[in-house]
Order: sequence, then structure tokens, then C-alpha cells
Amino acid sequence: MTTLVIVESVKKVEKIGPMLGNGYKVMASVGHVRDLPQKEIGIELPSYALTYEPTDRGKSIVAKLRAAAAESDRVILATDPDREGEAIAWHLAEMLRLKNPERVTFTAITKDKILAAFASPRPLDMQRVYAQEARRALDRMIGYRVSPALSDATGQRLGAGRVQSAGVRLVVERERAIAAFKSTQHYGAELVFNNDDATSWKAQWDTKPHLADGETYLLDDELGKLDSADLPVAHPCPTCSKPLRRIKGQHGFFWACSDRECKTTLPDAKGKPGERKAPPPPTGIACPKCGKELAHRVGTSKPVKRGMKPRPYDFYSCTGFPKCDAKYNTGPDGKPVFGDDAKPAQEVEA
Repeated sequence: MTTLVIVESVKKVEKIGPMLGNGYKVMASVGHVRDLPQKEIGIELPSYALTYEPTDRGKSIVAKLRAAAAESDRVILATDPDREGEAIAWHLAEMLRLKNPERVTFTAITKDKILAAFASPRPLDMQRVYAQEARRALDRMIGYRVSPALSDATGQRLGAGRVQSAGVRLVVERERAIAAFKSTQHYGAELVFNNDDATSWKAQWDTKPHLADGETYLLDDELGKLDSADLPVAHPCPTCSKPLRRIKGQHGFFWACSDRECKTTLPDAKGKPGERKAPPPPTGIACPKCGKELAHRVGTSKPVKRGMKPRPYDFYSCTGFPKCDAKYNTGPDGKPVFGDDAKPAQEVEA
């Protein structure tokens, strides 16, 4: 008894054949053997029935598979487990005229997985086949109807996809609705009448008699309350408690208060407000470039050679940074070294 097994790729033939052993003949369909016609849309309206024809490569492959199927007692379709593979198995069953096609799927090419899959074959899953047909039909309809219009509008030879075209259509419709929107102000009226017996009654203005057909009048109390809603602030300002905003500046991101009168700023720490470092102690030494006070700081030098450890060093820098980027080395007396012959900071020999 001979069983014909049809897979998609030639590589699987070489791997699966030895695992199944004698009595099995493994052959490959090499992808699709049948598809929509190349020069026609292949969709009949209004039923949306699809018309198929053999692919150029599929003609010779199907001829070989038919000959092998005629010499076999059983045919198993072992194409890929996705919708595309299910559709290929269905096309093979149609072209080979299999009465009761058997389907086998596996997710790993190991002997245990292969033998377990072949021990429990199943019929074709037509729901997956229909899903693949719907996707293929959408590809063809969008490609044949939208691509020419897109090419004419842009002056380039472009192809339209089923997903992008629908997404662009939604964006365009929404943008047109925004452009055509006219803002209107809606008002409501409610009167409260107090009776002599301490009771009261209300009367509301009915706007329906004043509206045209299809026109709506929005009176939403909950929507009006949003302006005064006490919504939590994600990052409150430490000075005034108003929201902080992350801003990209010339030297990177930083956080600033949303209140223009509040001048609070904080450094950025991985997308969140960081803590401002305490200012260095005053030195009383003025910067020769801008006149602002110099700060005594400690840094780490870059290694001169590979493998060397960085060395700490102290220096003076201007507190007017970033407008003034002056830096000075620390001399033996602990004061900054000025002068034209002074080396830049970090270049002093350790």
C-alpha cells in the first residue's frame, strides 16, 4: 500500500520522507498550483464567485502529482497549517479530483510530531479556505479598481493594498468631517418655581419644536462637568502643583511647569521628572568670560589607553552653563588656574 504525501516545499520532502519510512511517497506542490487569472479580475458579480486557473508552474507540477496519485492507494495533504496552506490543500484536492481529501498539519518537523500528526488526519477546514479566498478577492478588487486611480492621481505606477486603502479612506472621511464641522453653542433653560407651601416644581425648555428634521441638540450635563472635574495630575509641579510638561530643548528633554508664571524646571529622568541636584557651594570666584560665579565640581577623566581605569579630578565650571561653557583646572592651591597658557580641564597630567 502506497500513500502519497503532498507538502509545500522541496526541503520538507527531504526531511519528512525518511521519517515516514517505506510505503510513503512525499512530493511538493512548490506553493500555489492554482490562482486567480493574471489578466482578468476573476470575480463574478453579484455572487462574488472566484474564477481560478492553473499557474504556469502549477501545470507541470499537477501533472506529476496526478500521475503519482493514480499509482497510490491514499493521498494526504500536508501543506502548511495556516490559511494559505489550507487553501493550497483545497486547490490540490480540486485539481487531483480527490473525493475524500485527508488533511494533516504539524508545527515542528520532528519524528514524534510527524508521526503524531499522521496518526490523526482530518478533513479540510473550509472556513480557513473561505477566509483565504476573501483576502485574495479583496487584494484583487482593490488592486484592479484603486491602483489605476492612484497611479493617475500621482503620475507614478503605484499599487494599492487592501489594508492601507481602507485605512486611508477612514482617515480621509474623518478629515473631511472635521473640515466640514461647524461649531454651534447649545443652551438649556430650567426654571424652578417655589410654592407658598414650601414645595417647588421645575420646567425645562423643550427645544424639539425649533429643530429641523435630522438636527440634534446636545444638552449633556456630564459633558459640561468635565471642565470642573478634579482629574489627577500625572506629574504635578513641586512649586505650584500644576501639571508639568516634557519639553525638548536645545540640550535634550526637560520638564517645565504648565503655568507660565511659574518658572520651575526639572531635568528629565528616563521620561519622568527627575530631581534637581543641589547647587554647589559658593566659591566667590567670578568667571573671566561672563562674570558669573564659578562652581567647584568633581569629574571623571577619560582613560588614555584601553584597559586603564578613569581617574577622578576636580575642576571649576561656570554656573552660567549652557550659555557659558568655561571650565578651569584646579591648581595646587585649590583655586582655578587662569591664563592663556592654562590647559583645558581634564588635560592636566595625573
